[in-house]
Amino acid sequence: MDPQGSPPLRLEDEAVAAIARRVVKLLTDSEAVGLIDAAELARRLGVSRDAIYRRADELGAARVGDGKRGRLRFDPEEVAKRLSSGQAKPEAPPQRRDPHRRPSRGTRTPLLPIAGQKSSARGVGPRRAA
Repeated sequence: MDPQGSPPLRLEDEAVAAIARRVVKLLTDSEAVGLIDAAELARRLGVSRDAIYRRADELGAARVGDGKRGRLRFDPEEVAKRLSSGQAKPEAPPQRRDPHRRPSRGTRTPLLPIAGQKSSARGVGPRRAA
């Protein structure tokens, strides 16, 4: 008996199989036409989520919810169609920079010479006896 005191529901094997087939059909049909979020689209295309947001209109984004900040959802088939037709162009994946490396300042400061080698820079190198 269940918590309400009713006897358990018994289904024939055929009914269980029919329910299972219906559930599978509903799940596969909805996934085929289902919308995905920006993170999933970015993962599928191999770009950053920010790149997806920057090109949301080109990719055919649909706003779900009220206001300007409604969540964005994308139809994968529509995105593929737009990318293949040239309506939208994917961005290159973001380049990752070593977080421990300082950015170059672009200066032209000459380097110190290696001992025993001649230097081509003026005023740089070992001192010569006069």
